[in-house]
Amino acid sequence: SRITISDEDVYIDAESRHIFWSLVKKAKFFDIVYDHYYNGLKYKELADKYKIEIQIVKNRVFHGKKQIKQILKKEYAEISKIFD
Repeated sequence: SRITISDEDVYIDAESRHIFWSLVKKAKFFDIVYDHYYNGLKYKELADKYKIEIQIVKNRVFHGKKQIKQILKKEYAEISKIFD
């Protein structure tokens, strides 16, 4: 049997992604965390891009990820498990 996706399913998926990203973007250092995990940039590449030392990049990735987890845990307990 074929699985069909309705227009409503597509809308709900898009809206869910929008809500997720709007929450995550509230995190401090979101840009560095996003570049690291979503765009796949390494610490050295991030340091060059943002013109900061590698240790600062590592700290910002760590603290940004921690804050994102807290935001998601508060809003969506199940989603936060992906960051464990």
